[in-house]
Amino acid sequence: MKHIFIVNPTSGKGYAKKLIPIIYKICIQENINYIIEPTEYPGHATEIAKKHCLEEDVRLYAVGGDGTLNEVLNGMVYSSCSLAVIPAGSGNDFIKTVYSSLNADKLITSLINGKTKLINIGKVNNKYFINISSVGIDAEIAYNAKIFKRNPLIPSKLSYFLSIFTTLINYSSYNIEIHIDGTCINDKVLLIAIGNGKYYGGGMKVLPYANPFNNNFDICIVKNMSKLNILRLFPVLIKGNHETLKDYVTFYKGSNIQIYSKQNMKINIDGEIFENENVKFEMVIKKVNFVFINT
Repeated sequence: MKHIFIVNPTSGKGYAKKLIPIIYKICIQENINYIIEPTEYPGHATEIAKKHCLEEDVRLYAVGGDGTLNEVLNGMVYSSCSLAVIPAGSGNDFIKTVYSSLNADKLITSLINGKTKLINIGKVNNKYFINISSVGIDAEIAYNAKIFKRNPLIPSKLSYFLSIFTTLINYSSYNIEIHIDGTCINDKVLLIAIGNGKYYGGGMKVLPYANPFNNNFDICIVKNMSKLNILRLFPVLIKGNHETLKDYVTFYKGSNIQIYSKQNMKINIDGEIFENENVKFEMVIKKVNFVFINT
């Protein structure tokens, strides 16, 4: 087997780059066939993954944050490659659903020797995601958080909370029409989260019952509320206890979801943001060989 480590050197404000010597050391100790491929620009991880997926018996390692993982995923979907994750970003949200916490040395060794299991992923329009995609205020917050993260004086975890307050100042909810496996909902919503993983936004447990092996997305819809109530929502959301807010929060399950709006919506896909008026989500069942470890 060939082991390809795709490293985003800017992830985690340089933490991923610091892992390169550790990866070298462990690969030599394990006596494996390996290549370390640093990324040089946005989208490069997808290009690297596509190139290596033309070969057989390849294990790809996404070394970075959720954005790096998403890029690698989009380069290897429907291939026979396996996918492993070495969390080295600011959020590392998907990994919280599937891995226990390990130090870097032990995690890398465990992944090199780990077994694979087929995992479900999502498709939104023409792009794939492995964790959570969302529409609404959280996508706006994620967009603004990226701006704060560029400031070296602001810690990564603080960036998200600063973004919450700045986004609230000018934010207004979307009037949307959402179809979940044929059921239609019309409402003014604050956010919609759809996914396989439990966490996003640096550890907020938005989908507490999500499981990447279930053949349905978990869906959370939060109705419009006052700005004061929004501030009350986020501490509850962080702990995954927002199901207690029954006047505002509803959970669903479904495999085909369509969202329509008369205005452009910001859409978050594993931390990456794009805009559209119409969005279609589809469950892609058991198409990725994901590397698991025994902890």
